[in-house]
Amino acid sequence: MLPQFSQGSSLVREIESIEQHLLRRRVESRSYPLEQLIAFSSTFMTMKAIASNLNRMSQTLPTYAQ
Repeated sequence: MLPQFSQGSSLVREIESIEQHLLRRRVESRSYPLEQLIAFSSTFMTMKAIASNLNRMSQTLPTYAQ
C-alpha cells in the first residue's frame, strides 16, 4: 500500500520545518569537518528531492480506498 499524503506535500513541509529548525540553531559549522558537513547537506537535499518526487507521484496515482 502506498502512503497517502494529506494536503499535498506534508512530507516536504516536515523536511522544510526540520531545515528551518536547524538553521535557527545556528550550529557553528567551523567545529565540524568539511567532509561531514558536505555529506550531511547532500543527504538532506536528497531527502528533500525524494519527498518532492514522492509527492508529485502521489498526486498522479489513483487514490485507493482502504
